[in-house]
Amino acid sequence: MSNSDNSAQLFEIKRDLEFFKEAIQTVSDEILDNEVSNYPIFVAHKGPVELGRLILPAEQYESKWSISASLLEEFVNKGLIKDERLEDFKRAFKDPKSQMCVFAAGEGLSNFLFFPY
Repeated sequence: MSNSDNSAQLFEIKRDLEFFKEAIQTVSDEILDNEVSNYPIFVAHKGPVELGRLILPAEQYESKWSISASLLEEFVNKGLIKDERLEDFKRAFKDPKSQMCVFAAGEGLSNFLFFPY
């Protein structure tokens, strides 16, 4: 996939996250307030993924990307974040009360992004 394709996907994700940000922040606050995890991660995806729980299906909202809610612990358990990289990831993690952590899982794209609420 070319850089321009990745840029187009990232633009779509940014647009959809802007639309969904209040709903995502509500879920993040519930995860944090109920002490489920200190590291909520939201997965932006097209098509099915084996991560988290679907909270915002694209087809229901006429968006390009669906959003699932997950946790750092699931990423570690599934081997997506290796134990030897865990502390680095935690240090890079932004304040989940002010920014969402998004794992973008698209065609040729698999990046972590931080996006303000």
